[in-house]
Amino acid sequence: MKHHLLLLLIGAACLTAAAAQDTGNPVRLVPKGHLGVGLQAGFIFLQDFEHYELVRTYWDGSTATDVKDAKFEDDEQFLVTLALGLHDRVNVNAGIGMTGRGRWLSEEAGANDWEGTVGRRFLWYAGGKALLWKHAAGPELIAAVKYLRYTSRDVGDWVYAPDGSTAESLGWETDDTITYWQASASGILAWPVGRFAPFVGLGYCHSHFNLDGLWMYAPYPEITVAYDGRTTREKNLAVLPGVEVDLGDGWSFTVQGMFVSETSISAGVSYRIKIW
Repeated sequence: MKHHLLLLLIGAACLTAAAAQDTGNPVRLVPKGHLGVGLQAGFIFLQDFEHYELVRTYWDGSTATDVKDAKFEDDEQFLVTLALGLHDRVNVNAGIGMTGRGRWLSEEAGANDWEGTVGRRFLWYAGGKALLWKHAAGPELIAAVKYLRYTSRDVGDWVYAPDGSTAESLGWETDDTITYWQASASGILAWPVGRFAPFVGLGYCHSHFNLDGLWMYAPYPEITVAYDGRTTREKNLAVLPGVEVDLGDGWSFTVQGMFVSETSISAGVSYRIKIW
């Protein structure tokens, strides 16, 4: 058992993929007195945000406001996940890890469109699950809640989309960060058939995004522009299909997708340990 756990933790240190908003790893509950330790990986292809107001404050104290569209593309994260069985019907869940690299797109009706690269940053989540109903024939209904957050994630390598010019080539030195959190609740219907447990879930996901930055014009450093923007996820409804596979000897593998609220896919492996 210790050998298996050591391999799992070494794998966590080496993994460089992503974990999108999802139904957890593992999806189904671990029994009372057990701890599930896992790796989760995935890829967020697209996440749209609501129109938002980006406030610019110039070096002379004057301000201007632009109405922007915003979205994440090709965003990455990777996590070590934990699931503790407090009761056969109640689990608590947590995860820690790192974001990878993705793209932040800020668009303004075809004009003044910018694309930035978001960097690597520590992130964490906490949540829980409850088994609401289980039929003797196998199907079970699970409720899950989750809160995920990261702060001060760098955004750089800005590119002016209309002509491909970089902020640096235009003379600007940039210092921008984003803070992001999301809270979600979902209901999951799983139907175990032998070692396979296909499932589908419906969820509600709310995300909040803050962008803060300062641009300085290098030829004349006294010329600066400070930026401040706030926005939320455009679509909150999430559809969550997937399958969990019992690999035997306490191991399980899960692959799942998320649609409507965002377009993403994730996969995870988990090892279950009896601790009491």
